[in-house]
Amino acid sequence: MSVEFRTLTILKVYLGEDTYYDDRPLYKAIIEEAHTLHIAGATAYKCVEGYASEVRGHERKLLVNFSDSSNLPIVLEFVDTREKFDPLLKFLEKNVQRGLVTISDATCLMTEYMKKASQSVQQAAIDKK
Repeated sequence: MSVEFRTLTILKVYLGEDTYYDDRPLYKAIIEEAHTLHIAGATAYKCVEGYASEVRGHERKLLVNFSDSSNLPIVLEFVDTREKFDPLLKFLEKNVQRGLVTISDATCLMTEYMKKASQSVQQAAIDKK
């Protein structure tokens, strides 16, 4: 059995947990949008510390445990094919005012799980037609 690889695209979004979309954190709204668009995978990382135009993770709020940081950096990571990201990129362009969006290709090992998931997606596309 030969090892199979496929090129997928990784989209990363860097922002702070203090950034909001309507009445909820922007990072949650982005993940919800990606899920609605059937993006294959999403992970949110709450980071310990970081900076870009401003340092994050050092602020303190009153009446909060002083060992807990607030306004931490958030990194969202999404994986799918490049074409699937087009609608999400439009959402990000409109709504990410204070953040960074990167996109890159990655070579991914096609495990048995990945092969089955890919076949399911292909079958669903055929069924729609």
